[in-house]
Amino acid sequence: MATVARAYGSGIDAVYSGSWNWIDGKVKIALVTSAYSPNQDTDRYWDDVSVYEIANGNGYTTDGKATTGNAISYISGDVPGGTVNLLIPNAVAWTGLTATFRTAIIYYDNGAAYASPIIGYVLYDVDQAPSNQSFVISWASGIAVQISLSTI
Repeated sequence: MATVARAYGSGIDAVYSGSWNWIDGKVKIALVTSAYSPNQDTDRYWDDVSVYEIANGNGYTTDGKATTGNAISYISGDVPGGTVNLLIPNAVAWTGLTATFRTAIIYYDNGAAYASPIIGYVLYDVDQAPSNQSFVISWASGIAVQISLSTI
């Protein structure tokens, strides 16, 4: 299996309902162990996932790292209805990280795990196990989530 990135259905619903703001600095990326198996249909909030988060310390802080420079772009006419891109143009990096994890979770931190919607994830094909190293996550063209719109 190759490394894959996916969006959670509930995260996309939250985009359309306006219940969180992609660009206000509260979007975070957290790292979780291979014990977590993502379910795009039923997992909704950070508290569905946080029990699998790697331990605090050794270059990692509980609840992950905030993203910076987030933006939203719209491309008209590339598909019927256009495409909306949720961008994270700046890489997220942990320095001196010693941990073993399989998945990076993108979520919106509302201050309480039960109210913080999960947006998407990156599932690596094998455990990642840096030992006192830097670990960097970046997206091609900065696109973290891409939503194709359709016309009715």
